[in-house]
Amino acid sequence: VYFVDKAFNRIKRLEISKQKVSIVSGENGLGNLPSSTISAPVSLALGRFNGPWGLAIHPNADTLYVADEGNRLLKSLTIKGNLANQLVRWRVGLLAGGINPPSRAKNSNIRLHNIAVDSGYVNISDYAFNYNISNYNFATDSVKIVSKKTLGDFADGFSYMQRKPDGVSPNIGDWTYFTDSENFALRRVNRKSGYMETVAGNPPPNPIDGTSNGLPLTEAKFSDPGPIAFNIRGYIDILDRTGASGKSAVRRYYIPRW
Repeated sequence: VYFVDKAFNRIKRLEISKQKVSIVSGENGLGNLPSSTISAPVSLALGRFNGPWGLAIHPNADTLYVADEGNRLLKSLTIKGNLANQLVRWRVGLLAGGINPPSRAKNSNIRLHNIAVDSGYVNISDYAFNYNISNYNFATDSVKIVSKKTLGDFADGFSYMQRKPDGVSPNIGDWTYFTDSENFALRRVNRKSGYMETVAGNPPPNPIDGTSNGLPLTEAKFSDPGPIAFNIRGYIDILDRTGASGKSAVRRYYIPRW
């Protein structure tokens, strides 16, 4: 199991059978390698991070992707193969001062928070700055903004409004699911057309389940929906953080026709 140690700016691995935790990268603490000034790949031992947050593993289990939030960069860590090829690379992001070197200019409007990966894309939520959902395309080495914050009411369609997207799923067909945390909803956006739908929840916050108690999903309520996890059996698990009850909960949505 791989995880981020945000406090110590490290990427770690838990070997359950051995009950052992080891450092994968970031052993030298706070920093930024590779970076805007040193863009060449570096070894896992030399990789450095600043408040890493989201982490996802490629379906081939050979590469980790890390949202290096403090450095505003998406980084990849090759974790398989011979030692010489186990490297940290930076892929895309907004660099310190908002400047991208021309050779790596992809999209300067990205702040990374949570990420999810499938065989072709890394989906990125921008929780703290632009409030976008973006995807990074492996094949073209480029980024597309799929949905973004707009002025207007909380609504579905092409004229939508989202506030602080947090958890994000890999692409499920043409759809990307995400938690719209300040609209207290689970939503999905079509990554090709940009059309957005609300799956469950709406303002104001109030943790209430849907369907199980006879209410439609749109009448379900969240306190503070955050990170999500997609299960290959067709479930999305949502961390609904502390609300009026003082307790957090994991809530589950079943994707119809999965």
